[in-house]
Amino acid sequence: MDANHGQTPIPLPTITDDPRWIGRFSREVRKSIAALRDRRIILTGKGGSAFGTPSTPCPFGRIIKIPDTDPVETGILGGTIHCGDQNWSIEPYSINLASDVDNLVWFSVSATVNTDDDGVLLLPGVDTGTGPPTWATGAYGSGYPSNTAPTVSSPSATVILPIGRLIVDSGRVNFFPEGCGNFTITHCAGTVGYTRA
Repeated sequence: MDANHGQTPIPLPTITDDPRWIGRFSREVRKSIAALRDRRIILTGKGGSAFGTPSTPCPFGRIIKIPDTDPVETGILGGTIHCGDQNWSIEPYSINLASDVDNLVWFSVSATVNTDDDGVLLLPGVDTGTGPPTWATGAYGSGYPSNTAPTVSSPSATVILPIGRLIVDSGRVNFFPEGCGNFTITHCAGTVGYTRA
């Protein structure tokens, strides 16, 4: 008796048999990556249940417990903001579950960019910052404030660091982060911004 018990084996497709397979696979991978990137962190009720929460620390991008002994997750994780010769360690943002809100959360960082010795050119990079900055909130419909650009005569600038949308409704928290990671303030050719890592 043969190993196939008298049945004809069904050949499995290979990449060389159907080259479209790799395209379908890569589309599914891109969809999965997009779903992970666009995840949202949700906390419901007093005891709460969360889904989509990253398993590793996510500075400025996840809900945490404040204080650590409290079973209710009531804060947004802080992190570090690097601005020129300044490094600020930011404490978590405390969420008031008793007040219903639909807010954007951000930081406004005051920075002084590099200039040449004669004060006639803006140079790449940030010299220093004024801080540490504090957590700021505003109504969701108003949007984030705008950056202010430096000039040769006034090399100071304001950089807005968006954290995300925070909704508190009857003690339930929905948080939609703008990203994950610590911030570094940047400047090049009169334009200020940030990177995250």
